[in-house]
Amino acid sequence: MECGLPWRLTCLAISIDLDERTNIVFELRDVSRAYKLGGQEITALSHVSLKFPDHSFTIVLGPSGSGKSTLLNLLGGLDRPTSGEVRFNGLNVAQFNNDQLASFRRHHVGTVFQSYHLLPHLTALENVELALSMDSGSERHHRAQQLLEEVGLADRLHNRPAELSGGEQQRVAVARALAHNPSILLADEPTGNLDSVARREIMGLLHKLHDEGYTVIIITHNEELVTEHDRIVRLHDGEVVKDSAPPLARDAVVEENSPIVTVKTRLGWSWWMALRNMVRSKPRTLLTAVGTAIGIGSIVLTVAFGTGLRHNANQSLAQNGGLNTVEVLGRIPSGATSSTVNEPNPLTSSDIAHFQKLSGVASAYAVVSVPVMIHGKSIVAAMLTSLPLAGLPNGQKLIAGHRPTSGNSVLLVQSGIKSLFGNTTPARAIGKSFVVENTTVLHPLAVTMTVAGILSPVEPTNQSSAPAGSVAKSSVALYLPYAVAVHSWAGHPPKFSQAIINGKNAAATVSITKTLSQQGFVVFSLRQIAKGIDTFVIIIQTVLGAFGGIALVVAGIMIALVMMWAVLERTREIGILKALGARAKDIRRIFIDEAALIGLLAGVIGLAGAYGVAVVLQAVLKTLIAKAGGTAPAVLFVIPWWLIVAALGFGMVVGIVGSWIPAFRASRLSVVEALRHNG
Repeated sequence: MECGLPWRLTCLAISIDLDERTNIVFELRDVSRAYKLGGQEITALSHVSLKFPDHSFTIVLGPSGSGKSTLLNLLGGLDRPTSGEVRFNGLNVAQFNNDQLASFRRHHVGTVFQSYHLLPHLTALENVELALSMDSGSERHHRAQQLLEEVGLADRLHNRPAELSGGEQQRVAVARALAHNPSILLADEPTGNLDSVARREIMGLLHKLHDEGYTVIIITHNEELVTEHDRIVRLHDGEVVKDSAPPLARDAVVEENSPIVTVKTRLGWSWWMALRNMVRSKPRTLLTAVGTAIGIGSIVLTVAFGTGLRHNANQSLAQNGGLNTVEVLGRIPSGATSSTVNEPNPLTSSDIAHFQKLSGVASAYAVVSVPVMIHGKSIVAAMLTSLPLAGLPNGQKLIAGHRPTSGNSVLLVQSGIKSLFGNTTPARAIGKSFVVENTTVLHPLAVTMTVAGILSPVEPTNQSSAPAGSVAKSSVALYLPYAVAVHSWAGHPPKFSQAIINGKNAAATVSITKTLSQQGFVVFSLRQIAKGIDTFVIIIQTVLGAFGGIALVVAGIMIALVMMWAVLERTREIGILKALGARAKDIRRIFIDEAALIGLLAGVIGLAGAYGVAVVLQAVLKTLIAKAGGTAPAVLFVIPWWLIVAALGFGMVVGIVGSWIPAFRASRLSVVEALRHNG
């Protein structure tokens, strides 16, 4: 017998079985496979036992329904037997876990399907690259191009399946099956949909691959494909009725290999696939993102408005005094309560010393406030107040002179210059003197004071730096050095109308306020006002945010429905990916990552929309407030960085939650059933 190319090694396919050293790559031991169909059990294979030597060329023949495709699915790791064993290099394939099966399909067997199973939206090159993309990054393009050139499609790389003939599509399928250089090539009716010329080309290609060392197993019903050199296995009604392999093949050697190593899919592959799917379905992706963005934008707008309110309120409070400042207005008299007290008892030096020792106190000092009469150009009422230990009274600036530290030098508010010295400038008022009398004593003493500095005309509104008592707005305000005020104007022993305590931080301020209230002091803190404002803002945000939350729930349901539809639409694609070696977790990640990217896009759109609406609303509200005679804050909506991050993250979370059930369903699809899907 003479053997010539491309058939020269097919002679070896028979003779190799006679060699007792032949390695058996596949062995079926009493394998049966039954299916449930409409409540009835259908037996596709019944007690089949076969051996497939390495480097052999086998054709499995049989009519439709004989179990040929079921046999191929079992050999290719696409299905599991109902009973019996399918062994690959001595390993029981049925005992492989899902990840090992995926690795087996990806690296050890290449399957060529009757219907080609090419993705219609990808070119020939991209279809082959798809099989390589799970493992390879930079080299996959070159490898895919090389494979297509080897199967004779060098000039059809960028054509989509619809632009290729049946024979060309089958060649693409063969190139894809060879992507990972497997040792076994399985072909299911490789010439079933081809004309006679294309059939010869594909069979020639398969024999050529066998010549190169591949183990080739072909499933077909076409008797014309059989040559006298091929091993023929005939199936009928799920049973082997004839096997042309010599009996000695049963004595062939089975090499025990190490277990199938589970390989990981390259990092970022699921994100890459998800992005491609999004681009492929741009209208649906955009509509889903916009729907989700409405809910995210509503919540962002609500939080931004609340943050703006809180920011403006805190800024206003901070201008009128430190938020960590506690003002003590006296002691509650015996028998009274904080709610019924009319006139608290004044504070003493021991009270001030007690305040200074409290935990969390940065500083504590008394405030001396004394009503006086000034004899200047005219006699005017004034309020003499001690300066803070450091700095100037809140809300005021030094516009001339200097801050006094001792003696009877004072700071004068600019608005009092005219009352005392007539029309003169702040600079010329420095150094001028006037006489002050204390009106709270029976025999007031006249004290001469000198102007050391001039303060801005903006008088403080916070009681922490204003005197305790009421003074007409036209009254002149004087500020005396702290030590002088305590020694000369607070009485003997000193009595203080109030004290100022500066907390180290917000928590300390709250603790100090609570402690002093429990100890019977009348206390006031801007932090209490800020807390009340925060509570009010939280209520507003919760009520308004609830509407955005409802929109987000609807968006989550919409994402779930879109993903469910995507799973149905891509069922065959899922089957192809699994057949190429994608793991269940890879499939699951594709859909979860796609939903996460849609959520991220929704977050971007929601932020942009919220910002645009905030700009418009701010302009409208400012106009309305101005017409009403009020003064609007500079900023009504504040979008801090954490809100931007939260919006983007929240969008992704909504997408992930909405996609979880569809993604899990996709990952559990049967490879065989998914490939049969006609949707």
